[in-house]
Amino acid sequence: MRMSSLSKKIITGVLVGSVVLSLGVTALAADNNEASTLRERVKFRKEFKRPKDELMIVLDRLIEEGTITEEQSNSIKQYIEQKIEEKRHSIPPALKKDLLGELVEEGVLTEDIVDVIRNEHRELRHEKVQESLNNLVEEEVISENDVENIIDFMEQKAEERMEELDKIKNMTEVQRREYFMKKRGERKNIMSQMIEEDIITEEQAEEIRKVLPRPEHHKRPMGHFRKNRKKGPRF
Repeated sequence: MRMSSLSKKIITGVLVGSVVLSLGVTALAADNNEASTLRERVKFRKEFKRPKDELMIVLDRLIEEGTITEEQSNSIKQYIEQKIEEKRHSIPPALKKDLLGELVEEGVLTEDIVDVIRNEHRELRHEKVQESLNNLVEEEVISENDVENIIDFMEQKAEERMEELDKIKNMTEVQRREYFMKKRGERKNIMSQMIEEDIITEEQAEEIRKVLPRPEHHKRPMGHFRKNRKKGPRF
């Protein structure tokens, strides 16, 4: 099956989405003069979809491009819904798995098609993150140079994450669990890392957290602050 114009897209697209999943969120508070800005930020955040919903958007795009068939898209959607349901009723909770990789193993998709899906998904999230940072430039919270430095840092961490995933992909479920248990204490929030590297200030980090997306499993009722947040599995 031909890749059409997608093969010319940003194949070097980064896992900004994956990095974003590690970000914490602070409670929003502002006086009346900040209300308009906050409304814009809330509106922007609502545009971010859950990873599953984003994937559905990507699949629809790929059908239009002729990269995958509608039958393949339906198979992917059905498989993901099934796995999400299984995970929801799993006791203890199941470890995060590479669902697209499983579709390759089962012969539903080829590696080439999965690579295109992943790259398109990364590009979609990259666009959203870039847009949110550009909004902060307009508000004079950060500069254009800051945006470049932030994106570069996120790309670096995303590449490191990919290398780590390659390292563990052949491990058993027990081995992966043990590996991440050992690494748990070593992991730092990416915002804290950028503050330590003098890429952004603490004040800028707080504003960035307010506009960047977070997955559904990280959302908590009002009143829960970041210090109480527990990390969930990556979709």
